[in-house]
Amino acid sequence: MKRKLIALGLVLVMAVSLLAGCSNKEAASTNDASEVTLAIVGPQTGDNAEYGKSMKTAAQIAIDEWNEKGGVIGKQIKLVDYDDANSSEQAASVAEKIVGDSSICAVMGHFSSGVAMTAAEVYQEAGIALVNGSAAHMDYAKIGDCIFRNNAIYTTDANTMLQIMEWLGVKKFGILNPNTDAGVSVTSAVEDMMERYGDKYTLELVEPQLYEDGTVDFTATVA
Repeated sequence: MKRKLIALGLVLVMAVSLLAGCSNKEAASTNDASEVTLAIVGPQTGDNAEYGKSMKTAAQIAIDEWNEKGGVIGKQIKLVDYDDANSSEQAASVAEKIVGDSSICAVMGHFSSGVAMTAAEVYQEAGIALVNGSAAHMDYAKIGDCIFRNNAIYTTDANTMLQIMEWLGVKKFGILNPNTDAGVSVTSAVEDMMERYGDKYTLELVEPQLYEDGTVDFTATVA
């Protein structure tokens, strides 16, 4: 939890700093307002609700700290939250609602890469900044100049995992991920790193496997 709070706090700092350079053009006309409004979007319901709630809590903690210091550009920061249920369809709908609200200057959040990338298209077209702390897909930030992140991409994560296993003396390893956009991307990243840099490791990839999201019994898989 502590790491999540720190990460989301950094996301907030990045979001605030981006307001002047990449913000909703309509929101720019409200600079005489006493508040700077930021949106936080994440799964408040569904299987990933714990992550969305942590994101919201972390953002609010950071905002409270900034407001105690006097806010940003002389204004207090206000946080409004939205639930996308980690669903691409719902995220797109939420994004449309956000860009239609001229009081919102920038957006933090969306959890998984696929969901974030769907919403990012909407924000980019509207010219409103999106700062994400968890979308690790390599193509996420390529969507446009208003789309940012503060986390590592899948290939970096994969290389780090391989280095750790090598350091631990692991000889063989498998890959077990959910059959989702994220799971497939992580699996592909590890396979790619092994193909490109396998000669640097003494590791052997046994067999990557994907399971249906929601599976709870892996007895047969690991046997």
